[in-house]
Amino acid sequence: MNISLLCKWWWRLEHESGIWQEIIQAKYLHGKPIGVVHHRLNDSSIWTDLLKVKQFYLKGRTIHIKNGNNTLFWLDSWLDNKPLSVVHSVLFDLCSNQEVTVFEFLRLEGQLSFNRWLPPFLFDQWLNLVNTVFYYHFANSPDMVAWKWNSKGLFTTKSVYDHLSCGHSRRYFKHIWKSKLPYKIKIFTWLLENKVILTKDNLLKKK
Repeated sequence: MNISLLCKWWWRLEHESGIWQEIIQAKYLHGKPIGVVHHRLNDSSIWTDLLKVKQFYLKGRTIHIKNGNNTLFWLDSWLDNKPLSVVHSVLFDLCSNQEVTVFEFLRLEGQLSFNRWLPPFLFDQWLNLVNTVFYYHFANSPDMVAWKWNSKGLFTTKSVYDHLSCGHSRRYFKHIWKSKLPYKIKIFTWLLENKVILTKDNLLKKK
């Protein structure tokens, strides 16, 4: 639940405007996409907590690319359903411009740097990727961020919570909650079955 609520601040940072958004942009982002922001020693405790959940937010975030200025070429899912860093992992590992945006890639006309010469099969793979990118239909407008874990494309804390808890084993304890017992006894029994009664701690406190 805490992760779900913190992710909401990332959504508000990208979709709303206000004083705190301006401060974050000026102090931490410096006009860069959120995907390339890393933790620094002088970060505030609140910003540090937000960075800890950024990976969860980025998994649910999707970009409808326009001019590519807010889209990371390698790290965002924009050309395929997966990031190019996953689809072309070897090229990504060899590339020196791993945090380049799509806009910057187009400005450089695809002339990215690599750590060593590419063998023929990798060079052909790179040329095919470059050609695919240049055939993409871009637009002269800002990129649009949407939420893929919601049918309407809008962020909800419930969608994050459901996604993170999906597949986890759950115990519903219907035999406790539907029993004809006083409510405080139900809670005590539920705690007992979850093995979270602090019996030993309480005995020590009472000596």
